[in-house]
Amino acid sequence: MTPFELFFGLTTVILGLALTHLANAMQFLLRRGRAVRWAIEPVLQVTLILMIVVFVWTDQWTNRNEAVFTVGQSIVQVLKLLAVYVAAAAVLPEPGEHASTDLREHYLAARRVSYGALIAGFVLFTAYRYMFLPPEHVPLFNSLFAAVGILALYALLMIVRARFFHIGGLALLCIAYAVQILPRTIG
Repeated sequence: MTPFELFFGLTTVILGLALTHLANAMQFLLRRGRAVRWAIEPVLQVTLILMIVVFVWTDQWTNRNEAVFTVGQSIVQVLKLLAVYVAAAAVLPEPGEHASTDLREHYLAARRVSYGALIAGFVLFTAYRYMFLPPEHVPLFNSLFAAVGILALYALLMIVRARFFHIGGLALLCIAYAVQILPRTIG
């Protein structure tokens, strides 16, 4: 088994668990019917997490020709994937026996965890690229300017409570990831 096969398998397992967690929470909410008060912010955040999962999974394919993985590389690889899982786990409320569920309240209560995990993941992904990948595998999307912009937006989403800001910021992030994913899925 090559190092790529080992880590691509690990990537698939961790990202698959993140998707399973999202799907389970979503089916629970859908089955609850009118007991759930829906809001656009968590729906956009779920969309963002789904796009990040697809982006990460397709991005791992670019590392398929790496011959060697160091211990440090392996640790950063696992940590960055776990950050994506934590973000996915925090997006929607855990299935439980609550009388009612307000998704906007959950979004506001969980935003520090979800965006904190996204910040940690983005920092780890960016650090991994700059530390371990050859320069030709560091795309424009991860330029220093773009990275600072995305990190600032995640940080502001943790702090700012204005609804229009959250909706606009999440829509912008979803578009940014869609632009990165589309060429990979078409070609």
